[in-house]
Amino acid sequence: MRRSLMPNKRLTARTLQVAGTLLIVACASSSGASGGPDPEGRVTEISLSLGAPPGGVTPRVVSLFLKNDLPVTSNQGGVIEAKLPPEPVFNILTVDENVVVARGYVVATDRGTEVTLMAEEAMTRKGGGSAMSTRRIKSAGERGRALRVWQALEAIASGLRADSTLAAR
Repeated sequence: MRRSLMPNKRLTARTLQVAGTLLIVACASSSGASGGPDPEGRVTEISLSLGAPPGGVTPRVVSLFLKNDLPVTSNQGGVIEAKLPPEPVFNILTVDENVVVARGYVVATDRGTEVTLMAEEAMTRKGGGSAMSTRRIKSAGERGRALRVWQALEAIASGLRADSTLAAR
């Protein structure tokens, strides 16, 4: 009996479907990176220009994350990340999890430092696995944890603006 070198067509079609879905999720996640308003006028990130060098700004951003109940889970290479514990979401047939991640990007510029604050919300199957959907948290129309995280990002931005040692030049 001779075996074909071609994989099963059903398996190939399923693999392409999964790969296409992952590509769509990745593109959707990065599509709001510009920071401008979405079609409804809601902002998906907060950007600040500060006069201080990144070495002085990063510790302040970390402390403001902690002060605003965003536990820092990673702080590497100018990226401060707070990944909140998953919350269960009960559906008719499944139990999914809602995961919220807030990030602060600290980047050196010729005038000082640029800080960008943003957050994403992902739905995953309980017990881990890949995200079923990911979306940017926006400035208006949010509820629950997403609203609380956006308010925390606004408080962090206000704290950075109010700190005279970090003032923009």
